[in-house]
Amino acid sequence: MDKIIYKIARSIRGNSHVEKRMPNQDSIIMKEYGNHTMVAVADGHGSEECYRSHTGSRFAVEEFSRIMEKVPFKVAEVSVFLQDLPAEIVTSWRKRVEEDLETNPFSEKEITTATGANPYLAYGSTLLGCCIGREYRLFIQIGDGDMFGLFPDGKTQRLVPDDPRCSGDESTSLCAPLAFEDFRCVLLDSSMDRPEVIILATDGLAKSYANDEDLFQWTTDIKALIRKKNQSSIDENLALWLEEISTASSRDDISMAIICLEKNNALPTPEMVIPAKKPEEKSGRSFFRRLLPKRITNHSIMNPNHQQS
Repeated sequence: MDKIIYKIARSIRGNSHVEKRMPNQDSIIMKEYGNHTMVAVADGHGSEECYRSHTGSRFAVEEFSRIMEKVPFKVAEVSVFLQDLPAEIVTSWRKRVEEDLETNPFSEKEITTATGANPYLAYGSTLLGCCIGREYRLFIQIGDGDMFGLFPDGKTQRLVPDDPRCSGDESTSLCAPLAFEDFRCVLLDSSMDRPEVIILATDGLAKSYANDEDLFQWTTDIKALIRKKNQSSIDENLALWLEEISTASSRDDISMAIICLEKNNALPTPEMVIPAKKPEEKSGRSFFRRLLPKRITNHSIMNPNHQQS
């Protein structure tokens, strides 16, 4: 059985929303439920039509957390549970939207830009969820964003299949009429190779990097910090790093959750992994620079002793 040795969740508001005086459209949650740990991030669409999407993203992570409280212990039961999970998430999310509309109806101004037959559009959001149990790892996603993990052989791969419909500003969404059909789900049991470092992030992170190789460097950098027992650096600086990255590139909100587990001894499945750079044994300014897009050259993240005020 793998053991969680470190976990953290942070969310920052991007400058594009600061300038428009819009709230952070992302939501994030991480909880422990006895025999398992769950984490979820969601990204409200934030468009003119999705003017309540910051609320929609909060509903998404809260409902996923509530549903995960009852996830089974045994992997065989989880496999059955997973079959109904997308529909249960969508149903419970829609119920929260409907309850919100009862207490907080659309204003006249909102109705002029509303979507008529689909009131859920105003709350549109993505959702990325992960549940770590003793016998399994469960990953589920609708919409854009990234879930990727570092495996025992030092390679990094995405943890759910890509959806070609999620590209640029286009994304599948919880607000779609048939949203339950758009979920991608993966269940890894104890017989399969499982990642040592798991990262969930809204799309503001990936939009700040030129390619997956640079994005995936996060996993080896985080593992190196954990190996050096430098968790305090992550605790103190993760939000700052995300702000630096967003400001320098995507200018979008970024939410990130990180879970690190003790190394397992299973062998990886070669066809399932995507090559990434091997970890480098570096420290100081050059080490911390690798967490930023290459075009950033002089930011406070370079200083490992920097702390947020």
